[in-house]
Amino acid sequence: ERTLCPCLVVPEGMELVFAVRDLLTRLRQQISFSVVDLEGTPLSHVIVNEVGQGERCGILLRMLDQTPLAWVRTGVIHEEGGLPEICFPSGEVFCVVGREDAVPTG
Repeated sequence: ERTLCPCLVVPEGMELVFAVRDLLTRLRQQISFSVVDLEGTPLSHVIVNEVGQGERCGILLRMLDQTPLAWVRTGVIHEEGGLPEICFPSGEVFCVVGREDAVPTG
């Protein structure tokens, strides 16, 4: 089984609790922020740069020491209305984000 970020694998029976600021929108953006623990201590960095085109348009996730964790290609969202690809730092695709339709209740 492939793992996107082996250094972030949480041992069975444990959990990782973190907070992500609610900053991202559907529009193209250029912003950066930290993912933090519940005390506000940074755990990783997120750099959003969607002013470019194609594969240069996306979200970079980095460790605190700037080591790349993953790349999310978002250009397809803005250019074709598609779904983003989550990639290894090398650019190799790990998975494609899927969309699930809401199930009616009642």
